[in-house]
Amino acid sequence: PEQRERWYKFHDIIIHDNTARTNKYNYPLSLFILIDNCNKSRLAAQAFMQDERQESYEWILRCCLEACKIPPLTFVTDTDPAMIAAASVVFPEANHMQCLFHIYQNLPKNLRSCLGSSLYQEFLKDFREIQRSYCEDVFERRTQGLVEKYAAGGKYITTMLLNRKHTWVKCYTSRCFTAGTQSTQRVESENALIQKAVQASFSLLQVQESIEHRLEFETINNRYSIWKASTLQYTKPFVIQTFFGDIDNVMKKYLTQPIHDAHYKQMCQSVCYHACQVPISEASTSDDNSFEPFFDREEDSTNIFVEPDEDRELNLQSLIATVNPNDIIEIWKISRYNHPKSYQHLILLSTGEHLCTCYMLITHGVICRHFFKIFVESSKARFHLTLIPCWWYKDEYIGSN
Repeated sequence: PEQRERWYKFHDIIIHDNTARTNKYNYPLSLFILIDNCNKSRLAAQAFMQDERQESYEWILRCCLEACKIPPLTFVTDTDPAMIAAASVVFPEANHMQCLFHIYQNLPKNLRSCLGSSLYQEFLKDFREIQRSYCEDVFERRTQGLVEKYAAGGKYITTMLLNRKHTWVKCYTSRCFTAGTQSTQRVESENALIQKAVQASFSLLQVQESIEHRLEFETINNRYSIWKASTLQYTKPFVIQTFFGDIDNVMKKYLTQPIHDAHYKQMCQSVCYHACQVPISEASTSDDNSFEPFFDREEDSTNIFVEPDEDRELNLQSLIATVNPNDIIEIWKISRYNHPKSYQHLILLSTGEHLCTCYMLITHGVICRHFFKIFVESSKARFHLTLIPCWWYKDEYIGSN
């Protein structure tokens, strides 16, 4: 019952993966993980599988749908074609995402030998740029001639990558709430904990009992995490009290502690930015696409994937295209003092809403530092709690008015 309730409350994002060697029958253990309103991973469902065929995956997904009555909005999986096909049948309306770690892991297995080491390294560099494409026209430009350039791997590049672009390219996956999820890492972490509790010689009943103990521990650990978060806080009281005191009080009342802390950090970091207003008449020419992502550490060739400290999901023109131009009342450019080429554009709307090219409010459900900078600079910027998805509210306020 607790797992069903969790699925119903937090079905926006469900992450799936299998783990092996948990029982004497060698049945794969299929795990479904969700993210709760404290940004914690919780076990939503589990099942033993006799095999990993599409029909078996369809049966499991239908069982989840029958038990919980509601499909996920975003469904994250590894790169298994059988699961991808099953998800498209059972969850046709869900936004499907493939785990970036698994995609990068599969590239050398399928392309290194046919391309050769030197050409493969060149492809890997191009692929990283393609994956980070922040809008569709950039993606189309970066993929132009890709198959011809790497003709020896053309079949894999076309069928397994480009034909599934909506599941891994940033300009497609960043258009919905994902809580920042880009991989199945949360399931991998749960796998590691379960592997410590079971043995390959266990019966199915023994494995299920171990999982039930894990669920009990998870509940206790979640309570402890909430208590711990309430006693430790990232703090810069001068910034908050001077500019954001009322906002902070509202957030403390309604948001869970980890999500309040995430906003607290954004408010504090807002003072590290410079803002200048862009005339609406110059909006079509003000973004010269000179943006460069800012990395906290240099990219190492041994790293499979490095996420910038700050990136943008689309350019200003693409951002404006998502709204009614008549609703725009102000446009701002916000850049880091220590890295001016790492900039964002933010538009304020007559509806009291705003949109930023970092898209953090859309993908993570967290109001970004760029808005808080403009909140201080512009009298037109408006804050309201309902800007934040109710997903992140305290339990007593979820679903309330």
